[in-house]
Amino acid sequence: MTTAWPHLKRLVQRLGFQIAFLLAVALLPLSIISVLTATNAERDARARSEQALIGLTMTAVTDEVALIQQTQGAAAALALVAGGPACNDLMHRVALDHPDVALVAFIGTAGDLRCSSVPLVYDFTADKVFSAALASDGPAVAVSRSGPVTRNSILLVSHPVRDSSGQKVGMIAITLPHGAFKSPRDPGQLEILTFDSEGEVLTASSGMDTAALQLPQDETLKNLSQDQSVAFFGHNKAGDGRVFAAVPIVGSRLFALGTWPEAPKSDMKSTLLSAPFLAPLLMWFASLIVAWLGVERLVIRSIRKLGQSMRSFASGSRMVGDIDMRGTPLEIREMACAYRQMTDSIIRDEAALEDTVHQKEVLLREVHHRVKNNLQLIASIMSMHIRKAQNSETREVIRKLQDRVMSLATIHRELYQTVGLTDVHAAELLSSITTQVIKLSALPDRSVAVSKSFDEVVLTPDQAVPLALLLAEALGNALKYDASSTQHTVAIEVSLRALPDGRAVLQVSHSVAVQSGASRPILDNDTLSVQLLAAFAAQLGGDIQRATDQHTSRLVIEFALRPLTDAEARNAG
Repeated sequence: MTTAWPHLKRLVQRLGFQIAFLLAVALLPLSIISVLTATNAERDARARSEQALIGLTMTAVTDEVALIQQTQGAAAALALVAGGPACNDLMHRVALDHPDVALVAFIGTAGDLRCSSVPLVYDFTADKVFSAALASDGPAVAVSRSGPVTRNSILLVSHPVRDSSGQKVGMIAITLPHGAFKSPRDPGQLEILTFDSEGEVLTASSGMDTAALQLPQDETLKNLSQDQSVAFFGHNKAGDGRVFAAVPIVGSRLFALGTWPEAPKSDMKSTLLSAPFLAPLLMWFASLIVAWLGVERLVIRSIRKLGQSMRSFASGSRMVGDIDMRGTPLEIREMACAYRQMTDSIIRDEAALEDTVHQKEVLLREVHHRVKNNLQLIASIMSMHIRKAQNSETREVIRKLQDRVMSLATIHRELYQTVGLTDVHAAELLSSITTQVIKLSALPDRSVAVSKSFDEVVLTPDQAVPLALLLAEALGNALKYDASSTQHTVAIEVSLRALPDGRAVLQVSHSVAVQSGASRPILDNDTLSVQLLAAFAAQLGGDIQRATDQHTSRLVIEFALRPLTDAEARNAG
């Protein structure tokens, strides 16, 4: 997560993402309204479809309902006139008037057959369906798997028979074979079932043997026996997708269930378009893609080209070249043109500045060169005075001055070769000065062993000159060593170290001559040299520290390095 966050943050900060996000927020209310509208439209369409299915179910069971109602009416009429010697003839005539009827009979409360439309011997008390009908105080409709006449599944329609006192004396039983309810429709398409309030299937258009497989998996018929019609989608117990519609047909006692095969989802297109939220979502997503591509094509691509050119220019490359802005908006083309004009102006200004710097460097080198020549001329004049001087003390004073003048000439020669306007590499300058001063002060009867160590330190010219003068003076003092033995070797160590806090340390150490059993640094009695070193240290902004032991004399100065911006500002001024 830690490594992925910078990439995610960079993606979120991109112009294309931000514009797409703002557009998504702007389109979101419209998308929500579209989804709600589509959902309402789908709900209305589903409600209309359900009403149509309920209507189709009512139409499909019209004949069955009419037959059951007609049979119930006949049973109710017979209950008023049942009994008497003409009972069998009456039952027979009713059976002839209703050809779908299998049996019309008057059965007593004890289960005895009083009269019937056909000659029959049957124990009605042993039949649970007929016994339940006899026990009922009102009209009833029931199903028997084995009828008394056909021995097949029948629908029993019963009505109680009462005497003049209202006492129940039996019932009129009319049986309808299920063959009377078979529909001429294709049983593979439409199935009609009737059931009572207890959820008992009464009739099935495809036959009672397969009626159980046509029932819904997730609903019971008892739950569907309601006063209101209902339609729903689901699967039957055979696992097939079906459309179900349950409607009441005789009050709250008789109900019909129609079932159709669910419309096949032939392709993915119909499946996708059936979702109400999918079309608005696709439009919303397509709008984001179009916005992203538009911004990428018109803005981001051009800005990316400009950004690459700017980064290349900022890193130091001055090969700007032509930036292809064909097909980009006018504002971006104008910005690219302004950028090109700016880079041209910067390149010209840099060229002029480099030329000015070069001229100043040439002038500065010429100054150092002429100063060096003048100092060498002065040293030559001093040599002439030394040769003409009669007093040895005078010659010694002039020789010391000549040494310092030659040291100055050496410094200016090295500055002439290494100096820049704003920076001087201390290692190169101090190493050259050390070599030249030792060479000028070499004596035939004495050898000098020099150890040099310089860190990479960059100085401003204001610090390079006094530091070089200080080093030359310190080396000159070290070389004044006068050993009692001509074979003695002088050991000199020169180092410049850079400190981490923006400071530097120059250290010059040399071996000490042993004279009369004592050890001492030659510098101690040279008052002029001490004053010069103190003056140079003051220019550097540091203090000189000296230490001497039995074998070594050491000079150390620590000073703060000045930032190069000071020299740049002075040169610019």
